[in-house]
Amino acid sequence: MELGLRARNVLFAKKISFVNAVFSLAMKYNYPTNEALQIAGLDPRILNFHLTPGIGFRGPNFKRDLDYLSYLAKQQGCQLQAQFFNQINVLNSTRMVEVVTWIKEGRVAIRDRVIVVLGVSYKNGTGDIKESQAIEICKLLLKQGAILRLFDPNVQEGAVRLALGARMRN
Repeated sequence: MELGLRARNVLFAKKISFVNAVFSLAMKYNYPTNEALQIAGLDPRILNFHLTPGIGFRGPNFKRDLDYLSYLAKQQGCQLQAQFFNQINVLNSTRMVEVVTWIKEGRVAIRDRVIVVLGVSYKNGTGDIKESQAIEICKLLLKQGAILRLFDPNVQEGAVRLALGARMRN
């Protein structure tokens, strides 16, 4: 049963990374990004839920479960499977920098610009910001000189200030 629960998390993490990878590829070719993913979602074998690109996954579960399945695969000599699980983590970890790069390439100067961030926890409905993708992106934006206005009703302001350190402005 434990393997099944971890496999479920890994499958969802793979779907998130897949959608983001297709979105990135479509952007490079100036292909209508929503169209690419909508067409994929028309196939009845593919649930069209969660076909919206985002900032990647975070939180304690997906990475842990990917690492665990990779470990199990390596223990059994299944190197390709181990690499597969590792690559999902690699794709996800590069997503954060990719999002900030797109913001920078948007021909809008980030320095001294106010950027509103709606939601900073690692998933909707929780107050946990440990391993939050949004917090990591906020750190990158702050390094670029952005002024952030954060809103998340589930997260305590003190936790956000602690996570972002002295770089956070009032």
